[in-house]
Amino acid sequence: MLNSTVTFNEPASGSAIVVNGANNLSQIFEVFDHFGNPIFTIPTSGGASMLGDDLSVFPSGDVFNPTFRVYGAASHNVSTNAGAFALGHGTGVVLFTCGTGAPSAVYPITSGIPANGTFYFNAAGGSLTTIYQVRAGAWVGIV
Repeated sequence: MLNSTVTFNEPASGSAIVVNGANNLSQIFEVFDHFGNPIFTIPTSGGASMLGDDLSVFPSGDVFNPTFRVYGAASHNVSTNAGAFALGHGTGVVLFTCGTGAPSAVYPITSGIPANGTFYFNAAGGSLTTIYQVRAGAWVGIV
């Protein structure tokens, strides 16, 4: 398949997968959503990239409760200067997020989100301002 491009289109949804030959363009493998936006790429050099959407890993036989999730910066009430990932399954999920500054400014608690148990890592933290956890609906500095 060198120097060639293969495209798999789903006309009803507009989604597509494009596989490029090794000497073609900078992306060897790309997946596009129904709007034509790239959502996953593998470049000719470097690692794979997820673009814009969340990434979820599901246990066998359960497509509704992921055991691991990486959130895009603008999703799950995470501000644009923070990222997040979640571990767990069903009701036993813990969210880990990070940023620079106090979590109340980077990731404010709104309507119980983030939930109790959520961790926040402050890149610019000091004593009791490096790692926070939501306890009883409030951010508490723990390290």
